[in-house]
Amino acid sequence: MTATLLNLGSLWRFAASEWLHALWFVPMLLIVFVIAAALSRRDLHRFVEPDLGQRMGARGGGLAGVIRATLLLGAAVLLILGVARPQSDPQVQPIEHSGRDVCVVLDVSRSMLADDVAPNRLERAKMWIGDALGVAGADQLALVAFAGSSTVLCPPTRDQDYFRLMLREAVPHSVVRGGTMIGDALRHVAHEVFHIGSVGSDADDGVEPRFRDVILITDGEDHGSFPVEAAAVLGQAGIRLIILGIGTESGSPIRIPVDGGGWEYVKDRAGERVITRLDSQTLAEMALVTPGGKYFPVADGTIRFDAIYRELIRESEQNAPELVERLAYAERFQIFLLAALVVLLFEPLVLMRRGIR
Repeated sequence: MTATLLNLGSLWRFAASEWLHALWFVPMLLIVFVIAAALSRRDLHRFVEPDLGQRMGARGGGLAGVIRATLLLGAAVLLILGVARPQSDPQVQPIEHSGRDVCVVLDVSRSMLADDVAPNRLERAKMWIGDALGVAGADQLALVAFAGSSTVLCPPTRDQDYFRLMLREAVPHSVVRGGTMIGDALRHVAHEVFHIGSVGSDADDGVEPRFRDVILITDGEDHGSFPVEAAAVLGQAGIRLIILGIGTESGSPIRIPVDGGGWEYVKDRAGERVITRLDSQTLAEMALVTPGGKYFPVADGTIRFDAIYRELIRESEQNAPELVERLAYAERFQIFLLAALVVLLFEPLVLMRRGIR
């Protein structure tokens, strides 16, 4: 196990690698420096006597200008690398985990783009899930996105960084078909995530069902997939269903982005705007058919889901402690930030040494 972990782990990595995209701005800064230097030389020749212009150019241009630009660009690169949190020296550490298996089932159908909850239902749901990660502890998390079809975006894992990365990928086009088939999504979870072969059967991996939860976030507008019956399959297997119903019962039109910018409303065949409404009755029935199931209607999007997660899941009965090995990296961002500071402090000295005599 240890050897496998070391083979998988590299000697260096960036914990906040998304900041590395900022390196694309460095060539743009170089272009800005080149243009600024050219404009400066042109203005010197136009408004200053040749002899004086030569001496002033020696102060801020020529070799001194090249050195200054190089130092500033180097400092920018070092700052970006530092913010990206470089880490090295991976060490295998045994950690005792005791948690639950939690599958988040997220509705990504077009009705979740309704903006009766700001900024829209889908983005608000992602915010709730992100808040819950802060209290998830050692829980093993999976993510399933669904609309007319379902897909496992993140198989069960304790790697919260990977889970968060896949959460960003949960959008309407991350599933094959449109629509809203809640029952099919729950059956997909039963078979593909928890490996329940039939009603009431045990999972194949030895984890007792009472240590498992499904968190369903949806507006409840189902298109004939028998969601209550699907929830009963989970319930008979001993799996609890926690449901967050997002949206208002009065409903809201659905705005979708269009090519070329702007928005348009989803319309039916008669040309009328489609209004999507929260179906609290169905969602409440689904929660009732699972042991300890809970339904939370969230009309305005205001809810402390991290507190709910802590109370219902983290404080529930946990799996037996399990010894798991993981790679721990040492932080190295200090080296890059210190180097950037030294470069920035050295840069003014270039001008001082090239001052007008």
